[in-house]
Amino acid sequence: VASLEHSEGRTENEFATRVAIKHGSKIRHVASWKRFLVYDGQRWQNDAGSMVAAICRSEVREAFRELDPLADEMSERDFNDAVKFVRSMGTARDIDATMRLLPSDHGITISPDQLDRFKALLNTQTGVVDLRDGTLHDHDPKLLL
Repeated sequence: VASLEHSEGRTENEFATRVAIKHGSKIRHVASWKRFLVYDGQRWQNDAGSMVAAICRSEVREAFRELDPLADEMSERDFNDAVKFVRSMGTARDIDATMRLLPSDHGITISPDQLDRFKALLNTQTGVVDLRDGTLHDHDPKLLL
């Protein structure tokens, strides 16, 4: 991902890529359902509470923190442009734009048949039980349970 220090890092696409890289392990999008899923540490669930939007907003706050030490390294104009860009990414319009772009990022979009595809695994509050031998494993977002 291009740095906010450079103009190529100040696009909606780059911002969506930034969100996908930093938070992609806990965000998925099912295109046919037209909805996001979020991983809560135990399971994937519908993003009914707008968690993906909250993640985008938190990334805006993180971008502001990253800009602060760059103030002395950038020209005043570039710094002001970067601040303006990050501020705009925090608007409802640009949060929506980021959320529209996220599904196009590699690994974010999945199909419904990728969910719960391991019939011998049972996801529980304490972990994932392998029904073949009864072993308990840690929760794992990669299993898409």
